[in-house]
Amino acid sequence: MASNEHIRQIEIRVGAVVLVGIILLILGVTFGRGVSVSTNAPTLHIHFPGASGIESGAPVFVHGMKRGSVSAVKPDSNGVIIDAILDDASDLRSDVSARLTILELTGGKKIEINPGSAPSAWNGSIIQGSASPDFGDLMNFVGDVSGSARNVLQRLDTMSASLNKLV
Repeated sequence: MASNEHIRQIEIRVGAVVLVGIILLILGVTFGRGVSVSTNAPTLHIHFPGASGIESGAPVFVHGMKRGSVSAVKPDSNGVIIDAILDDASDLRSDVSARLTILELTGGKKIEINPGSAPSAWNGSIIQGSASPDFGDLMNFVGDVSGSARNVLQRLDTMSASLNKLV
């Protein structure tokens, strides 16, 4: 039979392996989701007229490359302020702009940053953003147009009947 000291050494080894496994799991999930643990990453504050369904953790792209993620969405008197953490903001210029778009057909949102082309660098000010129309906006537009289209078709019918009588 094994001595108590030998059993204790085995328990300590098992505990250490479990602890290392948990740390690796946490690190894997953190880096796998694109969450950064560095404290010197620049934070962008972007003003949008509406949130349009964006959530914390949504990706932020610069020229089509994922460079960060949304850290917070806060209401503002004129819309929302979205805080986004980028891995590097050295290429952003003073005329930087942002657009809120759909990530994929099945849902989700992303922020696309246009770094700008001005000679002066971005000074950390709030970036003005705009939202692209999504499928919900398209369906609202189709609903509005369908009512107008019905009226136009009725008028065309009346006009064609009048033209028939005239001819």
